[in-house]
Amino acid sequence: MIVVDAVRLAASRSRADRSAQTMTSRPSIARLIVLCAVGVVIPVASSAPARACSCVPPDEGFIVESTLVPRNTLGFPWWGEVDANVRRQRLPPRHLFRLELLESGGSRNVGFDLEFAPPEFGDRAFKAWGMGLVILKPRAPLHEGAKYRVSFRRRRLSRVGRRPRSAGELQVVEVSVGTESLLPDAGTASLAVGKQTVAPLVVRKGVSCWTTIGAAQQPITFELPVSAQKWRDALLYSTTIDGTTAWRPSRNNCVDVPLGTSWVGRGKELLYVRCSGEQGTDAIARGDHLVTMIAWLPGTGVFFKAERRLSLTCN
Repeated sequence: MIVVDAVRLAASRSRADRSAQTMTSRPSIARLIVLCAVGVVIPVASSAPARACSCVPPDEGFIVESTLVPRNTLGFPWWGEVDANVRRQRLPPRHLFRLELLESGGSRNVGFDLEFAPPEFGDRAFKAWGMGLVILKPRAPLHEGAKYRVSFRRRRLSRVGRRPRSAGELQVVEVSVGTESLLPDAGTASLAVGKQTVAPLVVRKGVSCWTTIGAAQQPITFELPVSAQKWRDALLYSTTIDGTTAWRPSRNNCVDVPLGTSWVGRGKELLYVRCSGEQGTDAIARGDHLVTMIAWLPGTGVFFKAERRLSLTCN
């Protein structure tokens, strides 16, 4: 997974706070707000104190969490820059990737293609980052019981214009192929709903990076059919509110949550509405909502879908 160093985040926040204090002492000058990660500077006239958000560029890489995948898996998910100019998506260079079949005497290269994830996992929430979900897809079915190695040479992000800490590093993931397949007729999926609470919650907020609000919080979990539960970590998940809004919140604008994953754990979500505190967060409106979650076996046509209508209130 993509992890942001907490120490560096704290340091960035401290520098931002000092910058905000300096700017406050000069109220007649237009405030310069640094857009998180994008690297674009926009002058905004304001007499209110500003708090800039300065982020370490996110790491690209495979988001494989399971070391054992179903026999019929046809792809390995990768998260990274696909839209350097926010005009059209483009696949990352093939030479940065490698797929190998591990054998007793060593390994051999396996042919593969790169393709974008289906629309259910399209990037509708983070256009400014230029990040997207790509599937490394072997040109032939995976061998039952075999072990594969996927690798990616991390690079400088062209849109962000800065160098991630991991640039130049080689990410290597080894995955074993199981003897069982995951089939779409394995059974019916459902959404398990936890207890709704009202409590303080740290969430991202525009150029300020993060804020703490009072929020009504509703945890939900995607429940796979019994026969499919062993493959929970091999699947990607998406959540949609009322059929149109992709739900992809985060606790900080500097913490990038890859498509197919979640800010609270794979196959889980935390919905929230704002009860008090600053506006401009990902909060959904109070009231009734139709929540839809989809689980997908990468590279295949195997999907599981579950829906449930929920009511979120601050009372």
